[in-house]
Amino acid sequence: MKESSPSFCLLPWVSLAIRNNGDYRVCCHANTSQGGGLLSSNAAVTSLEDARNSELLKQIRRQMLQGEWPQSCVRCLREETAGMRSKRIYSKDTLPSGYTQEWAESVTAPDGELSLEQAPLLDLDVRFGNKCNLACRMCGPSDSSAWISDHQKLGGRFEQTGFDWHESPAFWRSLEARAEEIEHIYIVGGEPLLIERHYQFLDGLIEKGRAGAVTLEYNTNLTVLPQKALDLWKHFKKVRLGVSFDGVGAINDYIRHPSRFHLVEKNLERIDRAEGNYQVWLACTVSVYNLHHLVALMEWVHSKNFKRIGKTRGKEFFVPHPVHRPHYLNIQALPRALKEKYSEFLTKEIAVFLTKESLTENERVSAQGILRRYLEFMKTEDLSAFWPEFGNYTRKLDRIRDQSYRVLEALFDLEEGGHGCHPVG
Repeated sequence: MKESSPSFCLLPWVSLAIRNNGDYRVCCHANTSQGGGLLSSNAAVTSLEDARNSELLKQIRRQMLQGEWPQSCVRCLREETAGMRSKRIYSKDTLPSGYTQEWAESVTAPDGELSLEQAPLLDLDVRFGNKCNLACRMCGPSDSSAWISDHQKLGGRFEQTGFDWHESPAFWRSLEARAEEIEHIYIVGGEPLLIERHYQFLDGLIEKGRAGAVTLEYNTNLTVLPQKALDLWKHFKKVRLGVSFDGVGAINDYIRHPSRFHLVEKNLERIDRAEGNYQVWLACTVSVYNLHHLVALMEWVHSKNFKRIGKTRGKEFFVPHPVHRPHYLNIQALPRALKEKYSEFLTKEIAVFLTKESLTENERVSAQGILRRYLEFMKTEDLSAFWPEFGNYTRKLDRIRDQSYRVLEALFDLEEGGHGCHPVG
């Protein structure tokens, strides 16, 4: 078997992704690339079959088979360069084995067109609109309806149109036609557990006898956990929950406004003992707001001693993802002096944490790996030109939400002594 191209990813062959407004795109990580990896078609009017052979996907397939990194895939390239686990690598674990580059070549014409009869749609990444109950600081109105008012107060414009695309009968007919192929569905929102229509879809899979062959995966803030979700999920092959969780107590509530930490903690405890085949992990979005809190979050997860959360073999006990945009929330935007202080501060904190005798070997390796990768990522690029925007954004949003950046105590403790880096004061 010949060696795979370094840029080869199975997703352009067996998967489709749909944005909150119904636009098809290459995958959920392509949104940080120029053009956003959009396929110039919308799921409300274009079938899954037609979208799979769009011009952009054909081009990407050609490039990957030739060993090139497509522009749409720049985020994975950046993360892999920093030693992180990219979407490209992650997908290898969520998709069935046996679909190699050699297989991909056998079902792909020279112009990149895919033989749909030979290439099943195994994976669907779908965002059912933007209905959400949180307005997280690194988010925006396209992903959260709760952001619209604050976005307008910040001077932005937004039209709430197209986000009901999933009410299109044409989409559901197209999905029904491929229901027998799908093995993995990644469901996001907004907040997906608030989307009533998706529960009807799950009901349909159960009625058709397909649930036992399908793995569901969610990115959820878990501020809500309806009983009907638990009742439906126990019928599926596996349910994977990545719980968005950016800190402990006030820090989480500050970033993920208007989250209430104690409610999320209660729902984590419920899901930790629920009936069904679950894999659950905390998905931490690492930004300027919570970089200082990484080790404290590790300590909290360890102290909870969950039975299933963070216990998936091969997974770290929480799974971080870096903010890429907006640039001023990217940890690479920190000025050099602050980057040095963060490195020193976190290195000391992790050293103390690793002295805990109760840590498992997996936790030790995970903790060291997470911190090493993020400190390396932080220093990989200099985006400090965006740093003043962090202060402006934070001040304005604090006023709108009646919040205070002072909950980020460690961030400002690090700045004592003066380096011209204070972002807000």
